[in-house]
Amino acid sequence: MYLSESQNCDLDKFENLVPSKDRLEAADSPLSAHNRSKTGELYECEECKKKFSWKSSLTVHVRTHNGEKPYECELCQKNFSQNSSLTRHKRTHNGKKPYECQLCQKKFFQRSCLTRHNRTHNGENPYECQLCKKKFSEKISLTAHMRTHTGEKVYDCKECKKKFSSRSGLAGHIKTHNGEKPYECELCQNKFFQKIHLTVHMRTHTGEKVHECKECKKKFSSKLALSEHNRTHTGELYECKECNKKFSWKSGLTLHIRTHNGEKPYECELCQKKFSQKPSLTLHMKIHNGDKPHECKLCQKKFSQKINLNVHMRRHTGEKLYECNECKEKFFARSALRAHNRTHTGELYECKECKKKFCWKSALTVHIRTHNGTHTVCEEKSFP
Repeated sequence: MYLSESQNCDLDKFENLVPSKDRLEAADSPLSAHNRSKTGELYECEECKKKFSWKSSLTVHVRTHNGEKPYECELCQKNFSQNSSLTRHKRTHNGKKPYECQLCQKKFFQRSCLTRHNRTHNGENPYECQLCKKKFSEKISLTAHMRTHTGEKVYDCKECKKKFSSRSGLAGHIKTHNGEKPYECELCQNKFFQKIHLTVHMRTHTGEKVHECKECKKKFSSKLALSEHNRTHTGELYECKECNKKFSWKSGLTLHIRTHNGEKPYECELCQKKFSQKPSLTLHMKIHNGDKPHECKLCQKKFSQKINLNVHMRRHTGEKLYECNECKEKFFARSALRAHNRTHTGELYECKECKKKFCWKSALTVHIRTHNGTHTVCEEKSFP
């Protein structure tokens, strides 16, 4: 008996679906596998009791438990649990992207990536969360989302035992251990652990904001920023158990909690000064190396931070963006408005020694020196 050309094509597709090393003897055909799904005679994983119609599927699944990766890339020695995964990986070396979007001509290594990409054009989100009705374009995204409801974190870092709800989250975290930052911005040479972080960063150069809030039409450069913004509409904010203050961002709550517990995990190696935020340490380091990359084009004054240059420019233009809701007084900087607001709320910085109060924490710091006799000495000139 001879097979038709179409039957041969179907057979080729089937042969490609199952890696040769994982393939069963000829008796394990699509029909017999299908029959097992009806009769209940499935192949069961002894480790987690998950069941499969195909013995080859069980073989591949078992490797998620024992870590076996028999397929090795000859170019970079990276190993894979499936032959098909190795085949896809090889395309990253030869640059071959055989799957092209007919609408925008963007190309992809994998057919599944093209399928997911097409949903960005047609807006298709076929996977819906039964708990909150949120929809997703990919089943794997729905699976990861469900863990936000259950709190399940199935991916464990072998280095520090920290757990993650997604494989990509773990992969990005692992790079923080080995210091690997393979993704570099061609414009400013800033480096990143993950490609998605570089993609989001590039939008700071281009000004592109691709994620729009359906409620208020405000746009954001990252999906995370939009997600956190949506909490302002739904009321699902992160609340501090200490003072009940609420935050749109979980990271904002984390930083806020440090104002209660005094935690400052970031230490300067040169002067041992500690900070609650990594960006604060980064800015502080510029004091040591004298780095002031931001220059005013009008008066040539230089600043270590771009935000300080922006505030300084308002002194040239006279622009005061920040207005007090109580008395309508306007200020150049948000920090100045916050300090001013304390005169209305009474939340001032108090000296424990003499009970004198200040709007600015820096003013209190300087004042404390009058009690302990500490004076700042300038390297250029000393003052009494």
